[in-house]
Amino acid sequence: REGYTFSDFKCVIDGKVLEWAHDPSMAKYLRPATLFTPSKFEAYLNEFEHSESIELNQKEQIKETLREALRQKLGQEKLNKQ
Repeated sequence: REGYTFSDFKCVIDGKVLEWAHDPSMAKYLRPATLFTPSKFEAYLNEFEHSESIELNQKEQIKETLREALRQKLGQEKLNKQ
């Protein structure tokens, strides 16, 4: 409704994954409630809006960062259940 595009959402998600996924105190904020709250979303988008588009190797780094963060999270959950 606010006029944001799919690319805007992707930019915020990719940027915050790179920034927060390996920081346990911040990784917990990689969720829709944090990323897509209107006031926060606009601020996050402005952080990345003036930078160049994410290159292919950065996209691979984002994917691997997210995979590793998920592996760590799943591993911690298994340990907590034991």
